[in-house]
Amino acid sequence: MCVTEEFESAARAITKFHYVDDYIDSCDTPQQAIILAKEVKKVHSRGGFHIHKWCSNHKEVVADLNGCAEQEEKEFYNNEEIHSFEIILDMQWSPSQDAFTYALRFDRLKRNIFKKNIVPTKREVLQVLMSVFDPMGFVSCIMMYFKILLQNIWRTKMGWDDELPPELYNQWNLWLSYLPLISQVPIPRLYFENGTPEDCSTQLHIFFDAGEEAYAALANFRIQFQGIITVCLVSAKSKVAPVRPLSIPRMELQSSLTGARLFRDIKAQHDIKFTETHLWTDSSVLAWLNGDPRNYQQFVMFRVAEISELPDVNHRRWVPSKHNIADVATSWTRGV
Repeated sequence: MCVTEEFESAARAITKFHYVDDYIDSCDTPQQAIILAKEVKKVHSRGGFHIHKWCSNHKEVVADLNGCAEQEEKEFYNNEEIHSFEIILDMQWSPSQDAFTYALRFDRLKRNIFKKNIVPTKREVLQVLMSVFDPMGFVSCIMMYFKILLQNIWRTKMGWDDELPPELYNQWNLWLSYLPLISQVPIPRLYFENGTPEDCSTQLHIFFDAGEEAYAALANFRIQFQGIITVCLVSAKSKVAPVRPLSIPRMELQSSLTGARLFRDIKAQHDIKFTETHLWTDSSVLAWLNGDPRNYQQFVMFRVAEISELPDVNHRRWVPSKHNIADVATSWTRGV
């Protein structure tokens, strides 16, 4: 009997939830987590790989997998140094809160450019941008402003070690006022606080928006369980506008394409049966989607065709800007 037949759940976990030498997974109960983790551990040990340093938001799982006695378990779980946070794929996770947080560390900087009256250089601005790792786009609405600032710096064609001119320095100070927000907001890891995915009615909502300087898309789950409705952020994507200007309708189309790809990725990565799926976009994009792609120019035709090929989309709807939550990431002048 091969390993995949003997340990079917473990084989699936290893192929789907391993990232280099890290194993990151989630189960409905502590007992399920312990059984699955032990199977994964056994499969790896057969190949000479021994997994250790287990961490969980549940003390029973930590104690069992790390082989702690009752007293050791108590000391281990109450150790603030261990359980203040864990680094998962360069993101900070708090087991006690079961939430993702952001630690702002700018180790590459040779001087403290966050002090008042210190004007950063182009090189230092780029170093700050590259120091904030946000693969899921949870803080896209803040980091988008910084990307716009960096693009404006590139347009000046200034040198790497030249200080920012007054206008761009004012934009830098504006962004600094938003910077503390990144580390203040915890992102809950758990989608379903009440019930399980099978017990809940779950809808997927994708919002798109675009402006002159940027476009963005974000995804939310709307979860209903016994009359209680919760909404949670799943992922977001944002990009600056291309250097070559595009019309606002075409920018809206770009944001819709980004959202369509986000929709496809979320469907592939989540074992959730959605009761409804909604795409919220601009009226011009809706008009294109309701037409025949072959009647449009190539720029519009290929993008409309890709968006139209999305499976299982129940509703495509228009949303006004004041109700569009993706608008926050594209409105530099209005701020957060």
